[in-house]
Amino acid sequence: MTRPFKDEIEAIWKSIKEIREETDNAQTIEEAIPEIAKAINSDNSLKDRVNRFLNSISNDISEFQSVCENNSWTDISNSLINADVSSFLTGGRSSTKIKNTDIKSHKTFIRTTDDSNTIIDNASFGKEDQKVSMHGMATQGPIEVTGNSVGFGPGGKLIFGNPNMVSAICPSCQQTIQADKTELSKYTSVKCPHCGSVHAIGG
Repeated sequence: MTRPFKDEIEAIWKSIKEIREETDNAQTIEEAIPEIAKAINSDNSLKDRVNRFLNSISNDISEFQSVCENNSWTDISNSLINADVSSFLTGGRSSTKIKNTDIKSHKTFIRTTDDSNTIIDNASFGKEDQKVSMHGMATQGPIEVTGNSVGFGPGGKLIFGNPNMVSAICPSCQQTIQADKTELSKYTSVKCPHCGSVHAIGG
């Protein structure tokens, strides 16, 4: 981020807070957005400044966005994402899996809400030598990855391990079988890795 770009963002944010203090007290993005909109719409000079700023960057910044909602499942595997800003939004009892993926973005937003989960397995975030790698974990709440640092919004956290992992006892050999329940939804039967017996899922 260049110095003039950063200075302009800070100046606009300062003006917004001066017009409407509620924006600085918001606990979530959802609470802040309407307050920011009210501040901008209430001041014509600020509105013009924001529009000029957005127009100046509209052709210069690339963005990737993944939205998973309403009991859905998104699988982003073995991929390369090259964008200035990337966003992964998961809500409404949904799941997003990011696996074996390189996300080459200066800034990445990961937001997981409403009993949902975002599973990250062998993924890297960032460009060149400013990178963060994540393996075998899940996220909750708002998280921001910038350069080689990870920031947490209200309720944001990293959970080590896969929350979708379930286990059962094989009725043939009495050994434990583990599997990702989102993967199981694709099949009607499961094969025991210990004895090779095949069992119907839910049977």
